[in-house]
Amino acid sequence: NIQLRNATITINTQTSVYSKQPLDVNITIVEDMKPVNGGYVIFKINGCTLKDDTNKTIKVIPTDSMAQLNYILPSHIGGGKYVLTVIYTNKYYNQMRVNSSFNIYKRSIADINIDTIEIKTKENTTLNIQLNDMMGKKLVGNMKVAIKLNSKTLIHTTAVDGIINTTLNTDTLKSGNYTITVKVGENSLYNMGSYDVNLIVKDRDVNIKISTTN
Repeated sequence: NIQLRNATITINTQTSVYSKQPLDVNITIVEDMKPVNGGYVIFKINGCTLKDDTNKTIKVIPTDSMAQLNYILPSHIGGGKYVLTVIYTNKYYNQMRVNSSFNIYKRSIADINIDTIEIKTKENTTLNIQLNDMMGKKLVGNMKVAIKLNSKTLIHTTAVDGIINTTLNTDTLKSGNYTITVKVGENSLYNMGSYDVNLIVKDRDVNIKISTTN
């Protein structure tokens, strides 16, 4: 009667990370304080097995009782509470699994200064804005955007990968100073953001020609 052996797994990882950041996991596998090698380790987040870019299950083979994972969180894993499961398989040992909880925080959108826009009456306004996250990286995915003029909503649009490119119907505005407010809604990866843009509308110049006849 040959029985499988029992190993002990210890997880050392972050308790919190930001979305789309690397999740570093260090695993130690021992039996009675002695290193355990061979076999392989797989990882799950909330029950979903982690896979590489070729859609193959990530398997790490322990060396000197250590197994390491550096996993960049993909876009479909947003902010929230998660459970990391580590599963060790070895033909000489009973399968072992250990859980560890961690949080993913949404990234904030970086503040930006948008130059004052000057137009003349009977002209429309074009907004072309690039949004980055707090780490200076371009946003990923779609975010809903509401654009207001003096607190009145003008248009709803979508920022694609952090780019807002839209035309506002301002051709009916009289000369004066206005405030355009760009409100970016949150999604699973990013917190909401809000930006104000000054709009100056000036009267158009008119040339008058007078012709006389003798």
